[in-house]
Amino acid sequence: MLSSSPRCRLSLGVPEQVEGGEGPGDKLPLKSGKTPFSIQIVTASREVIPNTGKPNPFAKLHKALPEDKSDNAASLSFLLTFGKFRFLCCGDLTWNIEAKLMTPNNPIGRVDMFMVTHHGLPSSNNPVLVRAIDPRVAVMCNGPTKGGAESVIKTLREGKSLKALYQLHRNVKLGPKLQTPAKFIANGGQTDGCEGVWVKARISPGGKRYTVQIGPEGKPKRYKSR
Repeated sequence: MLSSSPRCRLSLGVPEQVEGGEGPGDKLPLKSGKTPFSIQIVTASREVIPNTGKPNPFAKLHKALPEDKSDNAASLSFLLTFGKFRFLCCGDLTWNIEAKLMTPNNPIGRVDMFMVTHHGLPSSNNPVLVRAIDPRVAVMCNGPTKGGAESVIKTLREGKSLKALYQLHRNVKLGPKLQTPAKFIANGGQTDGCEGVWVKARISPGGKRYTVQIGPEGKPKRYKSR
């Protein structure tokens, strides 16, 4: 049932008025209050926003993979900005398009929170992108046996600003030292009998702070926006 499925949630506490946006560079016409609020599409249909910004020092890490002809490479990615808070979600975007977005320059900049791409699979989460955006908090919607790859976790841990990595599930194929500490994992067992504990982020009205909470009984952990 949908109501019992594990999920990752983001709550801004602002009205939702989404009416458009078609391609990279488009901004959705969202209603803002006192705090500026925007969602910019950065990739769509294998196209990316113009490669402006400062040179990406991690561009040299890119090693191309075979072309991905699946729909994953056409994923829509967006950068959400709410005051100082910046959140990047790239859906299931894959390796080579991540590099297309982030080389030779970094048009995204650094972010506060990153939704780890494609369940944490190694066909995504190119270090060229992950290291450049340098998230303070990362949330990975993996399963017990899908995603949560050791190489992806290693890449995230190499980020100099990372304060916490949240996993929706424990990767049952990896030992405890190869994934995030148990207190940052929402669901610790196999799919059978899973209680469907969620991970939720809540952004303060001004966007200067945010919390991440695991399940209804979890204690929210506070973080500051950059």
